Amino acid sequence: QKINEEPKLVHQTANDVHSVAFKAYSNDLKKIAFTEERTNRYQYLKVLDIESGNITQLSDDNLKGGFKQAIFTENDDEIILITNEGKDFSGIAKLNLQSNVLSYIYLEDHEMEFFEMDSENNRLIFFINDRGYSKLGILNLSNNDSKILDSPHEVTFMEPTYGWGACVLDESNILLTINATNQNGEIIKFNLDSQKYEFFKKAYEGDIKLNDLPKPTLHYFKTFDDRDIPFFFLKPNNFKQGEDNPILILIHGGPEGQERPTFKPELQYLVNQGIGILLPNVRGSGGYGESYGHLDDTYKRMDSVKDIEYLWKWVVESGWASKDKIAVMGGSYGGFMTLSCITVYPDLWAAAVELYGMVNMVTFFEHTASYRAQHRAYEYGDPIKDRKLLEDISAIHKIDQIVTPLLVLHGDEDPRVPMYETEQLVSEMKEAG
Repeated sequence: QKINEEPKLVHQTANDVHSVAFKAYSNDLKKIAFTEERTNRYQYLKVLDIESGNITQLSDDNLKGGFKQAIFTENDDEIILITNEGKDFSGIAKLNLQSNVLSYIYLEDHEMEFFEMDSENNRLIFFINDRGYSKLGILNLSNNDSKILDSPHEVTFMEPTYGWGACVLDESNILLTINATNQNGEIIKFNLDSQKYEFFKKAYEGDIKLNDLPKPTLHYFKTFDDRDIPFFFLKPNNFKQGEDNPILILIHGGPEGQERPTFKPELQYLVNQGIGILLPNVRGSGGYGESYGHLDDTYKRMDSVKDIEYLWKWVVESGWASKDKIAVMGGSYGGFMTLSCITVYPDLWAAAVELYGMVNMVTFFEHTASYRAQHRAYEYGDPIKDRKLLEDISAIHKIDQIVTPLLVLHGDEDPRVPMYETEQLVSEMKEAG
């Protein structure tokens, strides 16, 4: 489409359940690569011939995988993409459009985040998620040789969701947008040869000395099945073990989300008030492979809540807080987790904050947007076949177990988790006295 032309609809799904996402234009501008949702984690990869309207499905129905980013090669005969099709972790692969054969050209035990094409040098600048931190690498497309660079430590590189995450300037230099716990959205110029960087544009800090802010440290705790669960610990500089410290366990949403060491001013505010914050990535979190991500599916849902119980034990046994100084908080799915924590383990918590979470899984499915209901069923359970499960895990049926001081918050135009969820919670708690 040219800039001055009216938008033209080139493809529409047969229903409003399976959403589609644009991935790439071919170089001759005649084809579009896009994905169509299969489940909450998996998609079909398809190519649309714009002129004829014909669509070719490229992904294998028998393999489970997602497709995150794609570009056509120079001759439009292959697509380079990020996928985890048939694998536990995502990597970079080439898909031959004639044979429909997919071959991985980079695959390791960490998640691929995104890449930037350096056409002049026939290579990809790529970014991996290593235990929550970002690392930078180079992949030579001539021979598939790769190397991980000594890029800035303890940061995340911002993905090109709204704009670009990286820009190749020349053979030796790229621009990157980085984020760290004490560094918000900085643009740096990184030299690929010297592996040194300088700030290209420094964000305004005001009177706050960002470098003086505490940084999180990565830890692990043993959970009930002897699995190591990762979490970040963000604590005031004067925190000491053996003292009666207040601790907040903050649970992310998703459940496929992942806590990463990024700049969050609200957390720094809490730390400045003397509160230590634990940011767990319990089973089911993204960033640790497909096997880990499926450990909380459907009938294994409450195993992730049990992980939080064992994190609570770690806090107490390690001497960072006493039993009566630990609070829990979360939003959306993290709100569901928060309510599960205070109803399944009611005696553990000094306080709880529940933000726009699912209170009743049955009514959640009845009121959430239709495009979300089907792919959420793969994660939580089918609202018809697994209704008993959804009832059993819903906090609405355990209101009498809540003894924890609880603060709730919800927006009345939330399309994902409808306001009705919190209204039920407040109504039932008032009735229970």
